[in-house]
Amino acid sequence: MGLLRILLALCVVVTHAPSSLKGYFLSGAVSVQAFFIISGFYMALVLDRKYNFEGATIIFYQQRYLRLAPMYWVTLVVTLIAAGMHGLAVHRLSGAIQAWFSEAPKMAPLTLATLLATQLTLCGIDALMFLKLAGNPLHLSFTPSFQTEALPAAQFLVVPQAWSLSIEILFYILAPFVLRRSSKEPLINGGGYSGWSKWRDFYLSGSVTGSFRPRGRGR
Repeated sequence: MGLLRILLALCVVVTHAPSSLKGYFLSGAVSVQAFFIISGFYMALVLDRKYNFEGATIIFYQQRYLRLAPMYWVTLVVTLIAAGMHGLAVHRLSGAIQAWFSEAPKMAPLTLATLLATQLTLCGIDALMFLKLAGNPLHLSFTPSFQTEALPAAQFLVVPQAWSLSIEILFYILAPFVLRRSSKEPLINGGGYSGWSKWRDFYLSGSVTGSFRPRGRGR
C-alpha cells in the first residue's frame, strides 16, 4: 500500500508539472480520489483493530492530527522563508505574501482571524475555496467559483495544496462515527462510507463550478 501511495503522489506531481509525461500517468484528480479511498479503507481497519477501547476516539484524533500537522507547519515555514528570500532578491513580493501585505489592513477582524486560523490549524482550508473577500472592510462571503473572483480567499493560502489535507482531517473527524461499526451493521457501515465517497467525488469533480480545484496561483 505504501508503494501505491508513492505512485499516486508521483502522478499528482506530474499533473502539476509542465511535463510531456502527463499522458502516461493518472490525472491528479483521480490520484487524490484514490488517496482518499485508500485512507477510508485503512481507517476502517485501524478503528476496529487499534482504537477499540474506551477513550480511543480522542487518541485517534490526536494521532491522526499529529501525523499531518507537523509536516504541514514545516512546509508553511519553509514556504514563507523561501517567499521572503525571493522577494528580497527581486525587490518585490508576489503570490499569497503580496496579497497578505496589501489586503490584510483592509480586512474585518473576523475575516483576518478566520484566514489565519485555518492556515495555522490546517482545518477548513478547503472551505476557503468557496469564499471571497468583498466590502469595506473586507469580509468573507460565498462564491460558486473562486477562479472568477477579483479577491478569492484562496489567494491568501500560503500552501494552497493543503486543501486536500483539510478534507482528510474532516474525514478523520467523521470516521469513528461512520466507519467503526459492529459486524452486525454492514448496511450502516457501507452506507456511511458510500455517502462520504459521493461527497468527495462531488467536491473533486467540480460539480458546482465546472472545476474549482486549486489552479494557477493555487499550485
